[in-house]
Amino acid sequence: MPYSQDNPVEDRLLFAERRMNDLRSLNNGNLGGAVPRERQQLIQEFFFHLVGAIDFLAQEVNIARGLGLDAEDVSPSRVRQALTATDPVQELIAQLHPYTRQKPLPSNPYSEEGSHFRIMLFRNFVSHIKNNPFLFYASVEPPTPASLILDPRLAPDEREPSVYLVFDEIAIFHDLVTAKCQLALKAL
Repeated sequence: MPYSQDNPVEDRLLFAERRMNDLRSLNNGNLGGAVPRERQQLIQEFFFHLVGAIDFLAQEVNIARGLGLDAEDVSPSRVRQALTATDPVQELIAQLHPYTRQKPLPSNPYSEEGSHFRIMLFRNFVSHIKNNPFLFYASVEPPTPASLILDPRLAPDEREPSVYLVFDEIAIFHDLVTAKCQLALKAL
């Protein structure tokens, strides 16, 4: 994606892309053999920046739509509430930033709804609580295949792997957030 100058939403998407690429190159793509602290840092930063783009989008919407929210009070949920129900940006923000607290994983965790839900879970539980999001598969030789877990809220012995390998899934997450942020920015 070509990024423009001075756009904080695009900046955060670029930073997330850089962390994604750094994770891919870490230990030549062999996450299982990488230093755990290094792979944890990169995945935390990926989700931090990916959701940070959504947070900056909320700031941009507040300004562009003249919502009048104090910059310190702006959040995706407050912006969503301040927008009219007919504003197309309202639905995009609702999709980008779903409420996850005490809600079950969507029935299809790979759908757009499920992916957005999991992005928020990963940001919360990997970046703020420091849960390990990776499941590694037994492999005779490197690279050790790895997937993200479906639900980072679960205890380690209850976790299920995603059907996607980690690099494929985070690329899906990045593309999904990028596309919706671009739609919202165009609507402003």
